[in-house]
Amino acid sequence: MSQFCTMPAGERKMHAAAISREVHCANGDTMDLGIKVSTPKDIMLEELSLQSNRGSRLFKMRKRRSEKYTDVFQCFAPLSDG
Repeated sequence: MSQFCTMPAGERKMHAAAISREVHCANGDTMDLGIKVSTPKDIMLEELSLQSNRGSRLFKMRKRRSEKYTDVFQCFAPLSDG
């Protein structure tokens, strides 16, 4: 395949299979990733309120846009005969 590879094709396939088994944990061992950390909602909203964060600026723009369309569509919503 590669002009720089000196291993025969069968040996390359065996090395690739070994790496694949190691990555996919085929021997039954599972990788311990620790516990899942939950971030409280107030901390996330505080991060989104920062002006220095590009993601927070995009979040605010999207929020304003969605509020504008929500207000427009509420004006056109038919009133129920309740």
